[in-house]
Amino acid sequence: MSPARLLAAAAALVVCGWFALAVRQSVDTNAAASIIDARTPLSAARAEHASSLLRSAALLNPDRSVDLLRSALALRLRQYAHARALALSVVRREPLNLQAWLAFGVASYGDRRAFLFALAQVARLAPPVKPPS
Repeated sequence: MSPARLLAAAAALVVCGWFALAVRQSVDTNAAASIIDARTPLSAARAEHASSLLRSAALLNPDRSVDLLRSALALRLRQYAHARALALSVVRREPLNLQAWLAFGVASYGDRRAFLFALAQVARLAPPVKPPS
């Protein structure tokens, strides 16, 4: 087999591995979101499972949705300061991320100033739509 074919085969294997990792991260993210968004009470075992799924999903994942899910999980566990810190880290890196500002606003329950600031950012990013006349 020629060196060019070996190189092409190796590149194809790397691309397939990368694709498989991306699929796995997506599956883990969706599974964690299902646990976090469930209307049922969150047991310690389910919370740990969601946390484990999020650790797995974060591997090589530049998307901040994993951090926002971690913030939502912390809220479900009544870890308000941690939830707020996670959401704040996302808004600092992505100031135009509407979901991050919403998460920060929800996590800022009890801090009127931070909540109002988050609300102002949400209004700036998603202004109200006026109905047609």
